[in-house]
Amino acid sequence: MTTTLEQTLSAHGLHHYWQTVKPLVRNAITLTTHKAGHIPLGASRLGGDPDLPPHIDWPYNGKTPLSFIAQINFADSKPHDHDDRLPASGILYLFYDCEAENWGFDPKDKSGFKVLYYDGDPAALQPRPVPNSDYTFPAASLNFDSRTEIPNWSSWLVRDYNWTDEESDAWWEYWETWNEDIRHKLLGHSDNIQGDMELECQLVSHGEYCGDSDAYESERGKALAPGAADWILLLQIDSDEDNCNMMWGDSGRLYLWIRKNDLAARTFDKSWLVLQCY
Repeated sequence: MTTTLEQTLSAHGLHHYWQTVKPLVRNAITLTTHKAGHIPLGASRLGGDPDLPPHIDWPYNGKTPLSFIAQINFADSKPHDHDDRLPASGILYLFYDCEAENWGFDPKDKSGFKVLYYDGDPAALQPRPVPNSDYTFPAASLNFDSRTEIPNWSSWLVRDYNWTDEESDAWWEYWETWNEDIRHKLLGHSDNIQGDMELECQLVSHGEYCGDSDAYESERGKALAPGAADWILLLQIDSDEDNCNMMWGDSGRLYLWIRKNDLAARTFDKSWLVLQCY
C-alpha cells in the first residue's frame, strides 16, 4: 500500500514530501457507517444506545448527561490493527457534552467528555437507554478496514517541513481528492481542520489554558513541549449527517488523543478530546 501512496503523491508533485514523511507512515483502521435497525449486543456502533455493564453509571457533566457517541468493540478492529496497538478484546466508549460542545483547549473541558473501557464478561452487557437529553443520535453500524496514511500538512510531526509554493498548491489539490469523504477511524493520522493538536493536548492535559498563545510561549509551555511527541490519534469521529445525524460545529470532527504509554497501559480515561471545524 505504501507503493500506491508514493505513486499518488508523486503524481501530485509531492515526491519530496513523501521522502520526508515515509518514516511517519501509519496504519489507520477505517470505520464506515451504515444505517442500522438491529445491532447485536456489544457490537461496534456510532450513536444509538450503548451496551454497558450494570456497575458503570451514565456519565454527566454536572447535571447534564453526556451524549453517547461511539462504542468500539476491539474484537472488530483487531484484524485491521496491523501495528498491534489496540487490545484484542474489550469495548471503548466515548461520551461527549453536545450542549456545551467544548473545544478542548481549556483544562476545564475534561468534564465535557468521558472515555470508558470495559474488558469484562460480555454476558454482563445490557442496552442502556439514553437519559433524557436533547442530543441523541440514531444508531449506525460500523464496517472496519485499514488504510495507509501520511501526516496532514499541518501535523505537528512535519512542523519543520519547508513547503514551496508549488508543493503547497499540490498538497491542496491532493487534499481535495479525499477530504470531502467522511473519515471516521482509529489510529492513523488526524485529518486536521484547524492545525496540529499534539502540543495542545500536551499543554492542556498539564493544566495549561490554550485558548490563546500565552501557554505556548511561556517557560512552562516550552518545558512541556517535547512531550507532544508522546501523543497519537486514538479515534476520529467525523460529521456524518446521513447515517447518524452527527454534526460537529460547522461540519467539523472530534479527535480523541492519547499518549503512547497510556494506550499501551490501556488507561483510556487519560485521553484528551479536541473539536475542530471549518
